[in-house]
Amino acid sequence: MISDKPADKKTETGPDAKADNKTDGKTNDKTDGKTDHKTDSKTDLLLQENLQKLEKAFFSIKFYPVAVKEKDMKDAISEIHKLYSAGDEPTKQMVIYFIHDFLSASVQLKFMQNQEFFQMKNRNSDLGQVRMDVYRAMFNYNTSLEGLIAMIGLLASLDSGNSDNVKLLTYHYSHLSTIENEASRTLRNAILDALGECDSEYALNALLNYAKYTDDERILNRLAASLSVWMKKIEELKISEKDRRRISSKLQQVLSKELGSSHYG
Repeated sequence: MISDKPADKKTETGPDAKADNKTDGKTNDKTDGKTDHKTDSKTDLLLQENLQKLEKAFFSIKFYPVAVKEKDMKDAISEIHKLYSAGDEPTKQMVIYFIHDFLSASVQLKFMQNQEFFQMKNRNSDLGQVRMDVYRAMFNYNTSLEGLIAMIGLLASLDSGNSDNVKLLTYHYSHLSTIENEASRTLRNAILDALGECDSEYALNALLNYAKYTDDERILNRLAASLSVWMKKIEELKISEKDRRRISSKLQQVLSKELGSSHYG
């Protein structure tokens, strides 16, 4: 998903580009080649710099609140927002990758991560390292519900209209739906709330589909709340009037028929 290589230059090296170079002479051909090489090097260097900054930022979030203070954690979140907003597509994909890796720790919540747990994972581990792993599991932010909920909120806040971010939310919702316990339900609720705050129509369609096919009363109530948020902001979306009427009709249909008046106030 993430690529640290520059974009494909086929349009510059194909037949059309060669034809143009012939009219300009050999000198231009050589000059263009050198320029492309320098540009590629700068792009690679910038990606490496952004990668290092992101690793440092997510490290600060992961080790909050024991090894990292709240101010430093908030500064790290601001740095992630800054890099995402100013970055190119590869940088944005790196941010999404780091968030996915952070959220993937949810699968470990059902295990008590003690000394026996880590020794079973790696029987050749040094005892000192095992104890360090236990300590980190106890205090890392991504091994707690509040940390995972905060990361869900971060993902939704980066670009509420980006379907890539929304797709990652629905990916984790789908995974969590295969696990039935209080922790999974809590995280699913957080994701449904986040989808309600997103501006991507992909998020709306996901919520509408969940509402259409689920028969769980608690999920229906949560979906009603998220869809009601969409209903309130429909007039603020930068879309055509035709699309606005279409989306509004979908919302009204689901809220009135699928959920029913008993599911929301």
